[in-house]
Amino acid sequence: MKNPALANRYAQTLLKFDTKGKSFENSKVLSDILQKKEISVLLKNPRISPEDKINAIIKALPYLNEHFKTFLNLIAKKKRLGILEDIVKAYIELYENKKGIKRGTLTSAIPLTDEQKNKIKQKFKNKTGMEYYFEEVLEPEIIGGLKIQIDDTAYDWTLKSQLNSLHKRFSSRAG
Repeated sequence: MKNPALANRYAQTLLKFDTKGKSFENSKVLSDILQKKEISVLLKNPRISPEDKINAIIKALPYLNEHFKTFLNLIAKKKRLGILEDIVKAYIELYENKKGIKRGTLTSAIPLTDEQKNKIKQKFKNKTGMEYYFEEVLEPEIIGGLKIQIDDTAYDWTLKSQLNSLHKRFSSRAG
């Protein structure tokens, strides 16, 4: 993030005035669109005016609600399009936190069954009261076990890390 504090302020403003949650759906779609190279090039092009950039986005996404269009125009007017992607990410995170939703990464050596994934989600929900959604990543090199990343917290229950820990312990005793 280029300026997380500023992006967060804009995201909080959007959240404050979005009483019906319509901007969340708009933000999810816009977040996907902002990942496309063509849009990134458009937003970074200094020859295109901020108004034309926003108009191109609005034209590409005609179903955006008026509240969200007004917000995009405000960002363009304030010359903050350079942090639009950060604002959208911050808004999505704030909205999900408000709704009791957390996202994270679940890494395993082999694919987990739905039952296993649901048990993991339920354990975290029981602990925090929040609903969890995990992006699943397969890493055969962890050998077995799980690694879970949620925000800045990492839980490492992998066989690889346990073996590394044992190796360090034995190495320190031998030396």
